[in-house]
Amino acid sequence: MGTKRETIVKNLITGEKSSYFNSYSVVDNLVTEIMRLKKIDSITDKQLREKIRKEYNLREAKSIKRDRVFSYCLEYDLYAYSELKVQTIKQLK
Repeated sequence: MGTKRETIVKNLITGEKSSYFNSYSVVDNLVTEIMRLKKIDSITDKQLREKIRKEYNLREAKSIKRDRVFSYCLEYDLYAYSELKVQTIKQLK
């Protein structure tokens, strides 16, 4: 059974926020946002997603003081975070 959580991706220049509610990692959602900004349609292409992950050196980190994971992309001024408190899909139905 998978778990879902909300990931917020914030553009630090414009303040615009995108919300993703799924079972993907913070980095995966950040890759999706980068692909959206680059106007790439094939967001399910695993090789392309991995290439973007490596190209922008995207990694996930855990906050010490907060129960949250985060990632960032300097090239696009994006910051993504998600609370570690998760709910199972069954709980959400």
